[in-house]
Amino acid sequence: MAFVKLDCAILQSTIWFDRVGRDVFLTALLLAEPREVSEPLEQLRVNSLEPTGWVVPPGWYGFVPASGLGIVSTARLEMAEGLAALERLGAPEPESRSQEFEGRRLVRVNGGYLVLNYMRHRDKDHTTAERSKRWRERKKQAATDTRDTVATRRVDTAERRCDTYARSASASASASVGVGVGVGVGGVGDFSSRAAATGASVASPSPAPASPPADPPVTSGSREPESVTRAPVAPRNLAEALALPLAERAEWAERNPHAAEWVQPQQWPEVRAVAEALHSAGGLAPPRLGAYQRDSGVRAVVGLFAAGIALAELLGAIPGLVESAWWKQGRRGLSALTPEVYRRATAPEPRAAPLTQADAVLQRQLDRVAMLEAREAEQKRVLTQ
Repeated sequence: MAFVKLDCAILQSTIWFDRVGRDVFLTALLLAEPREVSEPLEQLRVNSLEPTGWVVPPGWYGFVPASGLGIVSTARLEMAEGLAALERLGAPEPESRSQEFEGRRLVRVNGGYLVLNYMRHRDKDHTTAERSKRWRERKKQAATDTRDTVATRRVDTAERRCDTYARSASASASASVGVGVGVGVGGVGDFSSRAAATGASVASPSPAPASPPADPPVTSGSREPESVTRAPVAPRNLAEALALPLAERAEWAERNPHAAEWVQPQQWPEVRAVAEALHSAGGLAPPRLGAYQRDSGVRAVVGLFAAGIALAELLGAIPGLVESAWWKQGRRGLSALTPEVYRRATAPEPRAAPLTQADAVLQRQLDRVAMLEAREAEQKRVLTQ
């Protein structure tokens, strides 16, 4: 369901002093949903289909899919004064604080009414300071986590270097001991005796210490720490949503049901294909899909895609599902397509368990008893004739 913000500044607006016009305008706000106008639209008169001469420029507005009579009836007003209020809201107002659209607020177009300043009030942000503070705190915490991760890696690297150095030193010491024993035994006794004759001391050469392995070069292009994750892409309109994979955009719509109105899931070709296939298999007319928050069928199909079910698999399961007794009994529709229903429709039929040896023996005994009973009955029938 769409939502709209009500600015407290309306209390100082000229519309607040027009009770009937205020009720009509607030009712239209509650009925409106975001809609993009790609081409200029002519404003129509409230009581006829003649254009007024003013044109609505392209942009985003709040679209009310209702007639003037429907808006007035919903506002619980008298029809004459309600229609007169619609005319005032669609006319220029020199006393208005905002001269955007020459003071017009609600105009009639082909198909319904447009709330002209709908998006300006909806996009108005009253919580910038608080959200900026939370963003700075999250950024500071992320930087702290990154430093801790890098420090942990450096400690691990230093420990590995120390272990490697200790193993290298131990191996060098063992090799030097082996060389000293070989010199004493391998026939170089002349050198030892000459050294002893001259009084020179013979010292075994000490092994050179093994140099620790060098650290890998650290460059500015090193990959990001594991604790840093990238934020998911948030589509802002239908075109950006269609550029994402189906499962990803469906999951995003489920997580952000209010923002899903902007990406219009009812216009996704996959959702329309499922709806048309279901109604065609059931012999019904093509469906009219509504907004995501208002149409439970659209939400059900998006939930199937968010659960990882591919479009081809879903289309393949629809004919069998529609022919099932469960589906025909309840006269169900698009909103009944849940992941559990899909799993039941595509689950293989249970196979009968094979007979064990004991079951086979018992079955043969039962067959023999039945055969003997039949033979005895036949004999009695012959004797009684």
